[in-house]
Amino acid sequence: MATAYVADNYSVPMFNIARVGVVLRREFIWTVPALIVNDTCKLCKIPGLGTPLIVSNIFLDVTDLDSDGATPAFAGSLGDEDTAGRFMAIQTGVGQAAGKFVGTGSGTAATGVQGGLLTALPVQYNANKNLIFKCTTAPSTGATGTIKGWMDYHYVGAASPIALSV
Repeated sequence: MATAYVADNYSVPMFNIARVGVVLRREFIWTVPALIVNDTCKLCKIPGLGTPLIVSNIFLDVTDLDSDGATPAFAGSLGDEDTAGRFMAIQTGVGQAAGKFVGTGSGTAATGVQGGLLTALPVQYNANKNLIFKCTTAPSTGATGTIKGWMDYHYVGAASPIALSV
């Protein structure tokens, strides 16, 4: 039966500098158990109610979550409650043999970085949501590992080139 997890630092509050337009960064880390299909994890909150929040970039660093060297099957998605795969579907290599995913760039298999979003950024949220990782295809041989990364965001207003880490 699928399990709903929360990231190790899910309860850490997000910075809120409303209407200033400063780009903020919410980091997250999840100690991942051996996954089965439809397992989910809330990586961080997206607090858009009251003052709309704009997600401007996403980055994931995923360890090898499928230790089957011959025929790994693991696949996952990153989205929210409305659309499980709103931002990305994990490509071959990310999570099957460790890898990275960056939201606003085009990666290459040679560097282990995958790019390409399913929804173009920025995305504005007007209601409270969660950034959710979902296991869409179970690994052939499940392995424990970590998913860490960050989400850049700002509140309604002009974006600033300044980024702060949480």
